[in-house]
Amino acid sequence: MKTELTKEQSQELIELGISEELASIGYVDKDQKGWPLFDVADLLGIIPKVIKVDYTTYHLNIDYPPIEQVAVRHIDEEENSLHGVMCDTLADALFHQIKWCIKSNHIKTK
Repeated sequence: MKTELTKEQSQELIELGISEELASIGYVDKDQKGWPLFDVADLLGIIPKVIKVDYTTYHLNIDYPPIEQVAVRHIDEEENSLHGVMCDTLADALFHQIKWCIKSNHIKTK
């Protein structure tokens, strides 16, 4: 099971304004070049647990529908989704939801 983002995904979050200091994994290749990698725990610390839009509150919801994928979304009390993604892994689903949160100004970046 994939538990961390790829080098490219981690770099994309950094380019979008997520601090590389939030990455708990440092990877060094055979040429001694290093870069930070975000793991699932890091991503769970980054993604907003609550988003408020107008008078509606949306809570982070992670579930595993019976189609062998994982769903990450922000839903209201009636389970209406503000935005959500489905991916093969939790790491990828969190990555895509975080990107949406950044682009929609629900995560403040540098």
